[in-house]
Amino acid sequence: MKYVGDGNIKTWDVNFDLNNTHDKIRFKMMGIKNLEQWTYGPTLRIGYRWFNVTASYMLSPVFTSKGPQMYPISVGFVLMPF
Repeated sequence: MKYVGDGNIKTWDVNFDLNNTHDKIRFKMMGIKNLEQWTYGPTLRIGYRWFNVTASYMLSPVFTSKGPQMYPISVGFVLMPF
């Protein structure tokens, strides 16, 4: 996780409150706890010529049993000029 900007940062481990200063915050956090080691799920890609639509749904949760139950969904489009 990386953040560069103004304002507050509040996480489980860190709490910065720099609203009254004119300095920018530079914050980097590595090693997020309780992440699943492996993720898997179906991906669909449909298109015609140079335009494609893609979608993905993760069947495995993002976090182990100690985190929130999240199953990410991804939707997008692809332009291939060749």
